[in-house]
Formats: sequence, structure tokens, C-alpha cells
Amino acid sequence: MRKRDQTRFLAALEELPKKMLLLGHTNYLDTCYALWDNLHQDEKREVFDCDAVVPLDKLSKKARREYHAKQRGSWYGSQPNHPNRTEQEDL
Repeated sequence: MRKRDQTRFLAALEELPKKMLLLGHTNYLDTCYALWDNLHQDEKREVFDCDAVVPLDKLSKKARREYHAKQRGSWYGSQPNHPNRTEQEDL
């Protein structure tokens, strides 16, 4: 927001609850507070323990293989290097 528009914007925000009441939205402020609480709910949660995170180079060879196997995912049933698979011709 431009600095020159800031005062007009803040004035409009102060008038907004009154305008919403005139339009029949009686629970406007309650809805705003509920939305604000939902947005900041993550800040209230506990942060996980960062000491539990281990760099890949510190993991055992077996653990690294398991990690990379999970990251690769699967081919969802297809087998790209299967001997019976025929290669497609370029069109």
C-alpha cells in the first residue's frame, strides 16, 4: 500500500463495522474475530522438537536408502524397464 493512501485506508477500516451493521450483518465483528483466531491458531500450537531432525549424511546407509525410496515414490503399477515392454516409435 502506498504511504499516501494509508490514512484513507485506515479510516475506511474504522467505518467498515458500522457499515456492515447498517447492511444487516450483525455478527460481522464476531466473524472477523473467529477468522483471526483461525489464522493464528498455528502460532498457539507447540513447535516440533528441532533436535529430532537428523541430516541425511548423519543417517545410517540403511536409513538413507529407506528415505530415498520413500522420496522416489512408485511407478503406479507400470514397469518402465520390463523386458516385454515395447518402445514407442517416434511419430
